[in-house]
Amino acid sequence: MKIFRYNLKAGLGVKLVTGFLIIALVPMAIAAFTAIRGINEGIEEQAQLAVNNDLNSANEIFQQRIKEISLLINIINDENLATLVTEGDIDGISHLLSKHYENQNLCILTVADAEGDVIYRAASPERGDNMAEHPWFGQVLAGNSLEGPLILEEDYLEREGLAEKARLKIMAAEEARPSSQKEERRGMVLISAAPVFDQEGEIRGSIIAGDLINNNFQMVDQVGKLLKVTSTVFLDDLRISTNVRTREGTRATGTRVSEVVAREVLDKGERYLGKAFVVTEDYITAYDPIRDPGGEIIGINYVGIREAPFVAMKNENLTRFIVIAAISLVLALGFSAFITGGITRPVRNLMKEMKKAEEGDLSVEVHSRSEDELGHLANSFNNMLKGQREMIRKVLETTTIVSQSSQDLSASVEESNATMQEISSTIDEEVAKKAQDISIISNRALESGEQTEEIALQGGKAVEESVKAMGEINGAAREVGFVIGELEEASEQIGVIVNTITGIADQTNLLALNAAIEAARAGEQGRGFAVVAAEVRKLAEGSSAAAGEIGDLITNIQGKTGNAVEKMEKASEIVEKGTRLGEKAREHLQQIKEAVNELGSYIKEIAAAAEDQTSSTEEIAASTQQQTRVLEDISRTTNELASRAEELAQLIDKFKINEGY
Repeated sequence: MKIFRYNLKAGLGVKLVTGFLIIALVPMAIAAFTAIRGINEGIEEQAQLAVNNDLNSANEIFQQRIKEISLLINIINDENLATLVTEGDIDGISHLLSKHYENQNLCILTVADAEGDVIYRAASPERGDNMAEHPWFGQVLAGNSLEGPLILEEDYLEREGLAEKARLKIMAAEEARPSSQKEERRGMVLISAAPVFDQEGEIRGSIIAGDLINNNFQMVDQVGKLLKVTSTVFLDDLRISTNVRTREGTRATGTRVSEVVAREVLDKGERYLGKAFVVTEDYITAYDPIRDPGGEIIGINYVGIREAPFVAMKNENLTRFIVIAAISLVLALGFSAFITGGITRPVRNLMKEMKKAEEGDLSVEVHSRSEDELGHLANSFNNMLKGQREMIRKVLETTTIVSQSSQDLSASVEESNATMQEISSTIDEEVAKKAQDISIISNRALESGEQTEEIALQGGKAVEESVKAMGEINGAAREVGFVIGELEEASEQIGVIVNTITGIADQTNLLALNAAIEAARAGEQGRGFAVVAAEVRKLAEGSSAAAGEIGDLITNIQGKTGNAVEKMEKASEIVEKGTRLGEKAREHLQQIKEAVNELGSYIKEIAAAAEDQTSSTEEIAASTQQQTRVLEDISRTTNELASRAEELAQLIDKFKINEGY
């Protein structure tokens, strides 16, 4: 898991180099392992085969020694020996055999007579013992030859003077079979024995020749020198002759074979091939059982080669492969570093430019001459940055336009807001005041009309008293003329107010039109403002129409008022004429009554129109206030839009899209 985490954190170069090394080294390691194992197995097989052949050669040398002794027996055993044995000529026998005994390095050269009694021993003066008691030598007296290795007991070795030479102290060995025996007194002897026949074929005795193996190193040294191996002869599992040395440098006689080998060779009677611990170290060994002439296993013949040279050879091969692996590793590292550099350098350059782009510099560009995937990746990165730069330019231009438009719209909204507030204030104050004045004058005119009507009603009664009443009528007519003059002045003032209202309505209509245009420019943000502007425009158009109707009424009233003035002038002439016009006074009074009634109707209409104008003014004021609130909302939205546009511009300013900007 840690290796996996490290791999996740490692750079691309490390991963690539690691991958190359794995690809290069794993097959090489497998090949090296297979080769080393094959070579080692080959070395072991060759060594084992050589040891096996050496063991065969050692067995041949072993048998050759037996054959040499047998050949000597055949040479000595002739008619002359039979005669000497028959005659009991000890000196003759000694003279005949002594030279062979010395020349052949024999340990035993013994002659017995036909009864088996020993008459001559070359190694000892001991005589007289009977050979027939020995199980092997007894069959020789029966006319049978005997050759091969035998184990001789201590008593016989003493008679041959070999007991001390054969005696061995047994040393403890951890890998050997457990044993309490401290000393070996038996001896292994290579024996050749044959009956001595005379000319008639009669057995005249027997001759025995042999070579003691215990502490006799001639044969093992010969095997070692000839075959370049270690050689050992075991009596049972005890080394009795060997060229193997102990740590002290002495021959390892008295040591015992390992239990593994003893079990395989002594118990099973099979050849043992393989590695075995010999005295002080491991050897590549071969062991064969040694059998007596009866086929019984009495010992082991061994040859072996120290494993150390082969281990050194294996180590040398391993070292050679390690050197080759190290050189291959260096070459693989160099090659992988070269290949990886061609991959990681463009990647590092790309990462460097991407880091700059991450920090806001979009003017960077990755230069790559490669046409592989990395080149395509660099081109894609350049194209991506090019698209981003173009997009940011467009966003920047749009942001500038939005910011400027927001500022313009904000200024227009503020101006419209101020204008609407001014209009609202003007309408609230002036129109309300004028409407109140119109209402007061209308009430007065209405009251005067009612009084005139009353006078007109009483005029019929006063016709009869015309003379008397003419003065009163003259005064009343003057008063009516004064009132009508005031009514005419009030009508003129109402006309001025109506003109003012018409102008305000026209300005409102124009402002509403401008606001609708600005709302259309503002797009989705100005849709609510456009609705309000349309409503204001409708109200302005209604106000203008109502003001026009009031103007028409005022004009009519002014015409009627002029007519009334003319009538009053005529009335004055009639009053001056007095009685002469008395008859016509009733008619004129009737006309005055009708005119007053009509004037009262007009005055009522003027009062109603004034009230309607007041209501319209209130509606205009309410609409103006609503428009003002909408304008304030638009102003706040516009200011917020300008603020967002400024923030967006500041964010875009962090990006560098070319060298100069």
